[in-house]
Amino acid sequence: MNHEMDFDQAIDVARKALARLVKTATGIVLEGAVVSPDGTQYEVIYSYDDNSALGNDVDGSKNDFPSNMRTLATLMGKRRYTKVFMIDRSTGDFMGFKNYRE
Repeated sequence: MNHEMDFDQAIDVARKALARLVKTATGIVLEGAVVSPDGTQYEVIYSYDDNSALGNDVDGSKNDFPSNMRTLATLMGKRRYTKVFMIDRSTGDFMGFKNYRE
């Protein structure tokens, strides 16, 4: 019997891959999940913030800036990414991720 993984399982695999690969990701949002055009993969789309560009803790605790400057630096350093995570439909293996394009 051929048991393919379902959407919920693929979404879970993708979420775990994101957490493992982008340890600084926050504000993670599931944007969508579709079957690839050739039918062999689930394409799970997540968006997330990444504050790692600041080089400091998210709360700015390693920063000597006054709080209003810290807030500005945090806002300017925050980046939002949207990625497509590819999950094999038959094995459930994480196949990789790439930038999302509309």
